[in-house]
Amino acid sequence: MKNLDRITIILVGVIVVSLTVSLLLFLINGTDKHRQVLFFPEYRSSECTGEQRVLPTKPTIEQELELLVKEILLGPFDVNSVAVLPQESDLQTLMLRENRLYIDFSIHVVFQESESRLSFGEALDCVRKTITFNYPQIEKIVFTVNGEQPKIDHTDTTK
Repeated sequence: MKNLDRITIILVGVIVVSLTVSLLLFLINGTDKHRQVLFFPEYRSSECTGEQRVLPTKPTIEQELELLVKEILLGPFDVNSVAVLPQESDLQTLMLRENRLYIDFSIHVVFQESESRLSFGEALDCVRKTITFNYPQIEKIVFTVNGEQPKIDHTDTTK
């Protein structure tokens, strides 16, 4: 009986220490998160509609933009929306220089085999809408695919 009490006390102590350490790490690392709106085409109309997400705050705007674009590539949570870019697409490079954003996607972004009815140019416009909505200070967005600017990227509606 005495051994059982000793084991119980040790287990309770370990659990309390684990919870205390977890709480301290949580408080030290912070809980900095912010809301962002991502735009995805609706399944029926192909109109880009907003979907709110809570994303962790990063040390730089460039890192936050990279996370935002990666979230776009993951696709929507809402079942009434579809992915704006093909699932196989990858973000190769993202650079922010003097309020100009340069985004380079893999070649897979060109091959639209998703449920979206958007053309390639309309899909990029939907990505652009997400970025400029959340970061209005971005003056220009330049999209490239494997380092080359696509010819249809003439619809830049940013400043």
